[in-house]
Amino acid sequence: MRRTFERGTGLAIVKINQIRSTLGKAVAYIADAYKTDGQTLLSSNASVTPKVDSIVKAFKDVQDLADYNRVDGKRPSVVGVHLIQSFNPGEVSPQEAHQVGIEFIERISGGQYQYVIATHVDRHHIHNHIIMNPCSSVTLKRWRCGKGRLAQLRELSDEVCLKHGLSVIEKPGRDAISLGEVYARTRGVSNKENLRDIIDQGVFYCRDMGSLQRFLRERGIEAVNRRGSLVLRDRPGGKGMRSERLGLAYSQAALMSRLGRAERQEFVVRRGQVENLNGERLLVRVPGLGDGGALVVSRADLVDNGTSFRLFLNVNRLYQVVDKFDRSGGNVTARQLQWLLTMPREANINAQTDRAPVRGASAAQQRYYAYIDRRVAQLRATSRQISADIELGSMSPAQLQSHIEGLKAQIRQGRADLTSLIVEKQRRIDAGQSTSDVDSLIDAKTQQVSETQEKLKAAIKVKGKQKGRTQR
Repeated sequence: MRRTFERGTGLAIVKINQIRSTLGKAVAYIADAYKTDGQTLLSSNASVTPKVDSIVKAFKDVQDLADYNRVDGKRPSVVGVHLIQSFNPGEVSPQEAHQVGIEFIERISGGQYQYVIATHVDRHHIHNHIIMNPCSSVTLKRWRCGKGRLAQLRELSDEVCLKHGLSVIEKPGRDAISLGEVYARTRGVSNKENLRDIIDQGVFYCRDMGSLQRFLRERGIEAVNRRGSLVLRDRPGGKGMRSERLGLAYSQAALMSRLGRAERQEFVVRRGQVENLNGERLLVRVPGLGDGGALVVSRADLVDNGTSFRLFLNVNRLYQVVDKFDRSGGNVTARQLQWLLTMPREANINAQTDRAPVRGASAAQQRYYAYIDRRVAQLRATSRQISADIELGSMSPAQLQSHIEGLKAQIRQGRADLTSLIVEKQRRIDAGQSTSDVDSLIDAKTQQVSETQEKLKAAIKVKGKQKGRTQR
């Protein structure tokens, strides 16, 4: 499938792992014709043909020669070095990403190490997979993946990206596929991929959350609503996983929109506000709708999260309002109710959900590295706060409040745009159409909302400091 990309700013990240026993499977995975546009985005200096067997044999021939010349007679366990270079969705073409990857691995190998590079375009973000022979074909010495190597690789990647006019980021984002997922998929046992497939099937056949939960339960997956999330367990007593870890389109709010095939607006309501009217209809008492005014909603619009309810209203329809005597009081839209019902807390929808990889051979080393990571995160947060203070500190209280309200409006609009995109994605899934361009738009909008939320947090902190100075 050929796609058209506009030139923009690219964000590249790098991950690294060592292959110890599955070299053939790893090469076969990255060289897949579907993922590499018919292997047009596959290159190697180890073999003149893109055949997996030829590449693997070339790697092993060099390794066998190196092992034969070893004095100690030991055979190292590492048979390949796997690098992943990921780019921000929609901001670099497959051809340019492939060229960036070639220049990157050439900088690493210095012409001494065999490699195969594949640019994958089957997902919403373009990424390069590079497998390098750890043995030099010139000196027969091994390439060491020691302490600090990853930082060096990221610096090299940054240099190549900047050469191509692409920007860089400080740390990996959620768009990058994890190495754990890569090797799970290689073995054909990726749990996340399996859950996504089953949920997609359920959404195709179901129209409400209750039906979807029953669909999942019949397939051995427990799905429970907890605190605004759908918690999944693939076995009784197993560790739960929030559905949003599968991606933005699998959050509780996104699934409600996908199930209803319409954009929905989310509200938080207290348990005391909800009354049973009859079988499938409920009353939600809403302050501001008049004396005892209530909203008539469908049971399918409401999700019980234990301590509270989440109400998901279709933005394209009218909802009936009744007074305390159950007499009709007209109709309202979800937009009109926006300021009357309690809105959910603004959450960072682009939060990093995957845990950072564990570093250190011993428990003591792991604790030390974890401490260093926390300190670095604190210093970066302090730096961002200082920058915000400088930028916002010159504003008057009125100007700052206006700025905050503007940011909140941007977040609300961004969340609404995201919901519309997710609904469009489900429409395409129902029609059997490609969703790659919609996925790119979702990721771009997610990043935009996340950045706006960070600005809002900084502005609110500055406002708090201004208020404290005024009180003193």
